[in-house]
Amino acid sequence: MDETLELENKVTELFKQKKYKEVIELLPDDLLAKMNSVFLYGLRGRVYNKLDEFDKVIEDCNAAIKIQKDYDDAYFDRGVAWASKGNYDKAIEDYTTVINYVKDDGDVYYNRGNAWDNIGQYDNAIDDYTTAIRLLKDDSYPYNNRGVSFYNKGEYDKAIADYEAAIKIDTKNSNADLIETNYLLN
Repeated sequence: MDETLELENKVTELFKQKKYKEVIELLPDDLLAKMNSVFLYGLRGRVYNKLDEFDKVIEDCNAAIKIQKDYDDAYFDRGVAWASKGNYDKAIEDYTTVINYVKDDGDVYYNRGNAWDNIGQYDNAIDDYTTAIRLLKDDSYPYNNRGVSFYNKGEYDKAIADYEAAIKIDTKNSNADLIETNYLLN
């Protein structure tokens, strides 16, 4: 097994064990530059996302994309970092790039829906949440968030229907339950 593959396997196992600091220690900048591995840059970027170090996520994802322009994981992780930093336009751009590569990833549509919602583009958010609902059949969160977008548009009956759908999927979805109760009382 070559050195790069061996390291990739080791840090992947550490990542699965949530030993993020150990992953970072095994992947210093000089080693990554020498190995020039899109996977290692991408994994370290994902670790930095877990550690809320978003500028470092963006740096590592940029390095991964420089090596392999169509590395969709790097665009996704960079989109998460941009959204976490409040730069929703850049997040939308990165999520759209992922969608151009991978059409059936519900998480990407869900995240892009969140970004659209954060900038007040509720129709776009609703479209993306609807796609996420189709792709993530047993996930209550796209229903919940689409309900919020409907509510923000003043479409209260649709909002309530989505909250009820979210609660039906996940009876412990207290977020949807609280939102529905609040809106019904107002």
